Amino acid sequence: MNEKEEWEILEEIAKFLNQFVSHEKGPRYSYIDRLAAAYDPKIVEITIQEALREARSANFWVPAMESIKKFIELCNKDLRYSIRTSALALAYRSKGGAT
Repeated sequence: MNEKEEWEILEEIAKFLNQFVSHEKGPRYSYIDRLAAAYDPKIVEITIQEALREARSANFWVPAMESIKKFIELCNKDLRYSIRTSALALAYRSKGGAT
């Protein structure tokens, strides 16, 4: 995976997570906070699974499973990907999913 592909994966996951921050019922930072503070790749995987479960029940936009798998692979190599994605998720201003 090249740098451009990595960046696209991080953006896609960040836009997914931003839905929890920009939700009309009030912001929820728990998933982003957990990813930002992850000290083990397993925490990243569990956090993403929980976010996906909630997103599906709330009818949020969900990224492609291939993107999710690649994100977890990246985080398995280096947890800084998780931190970067968390920062991106907080930085987006748009509401909803991918634009």
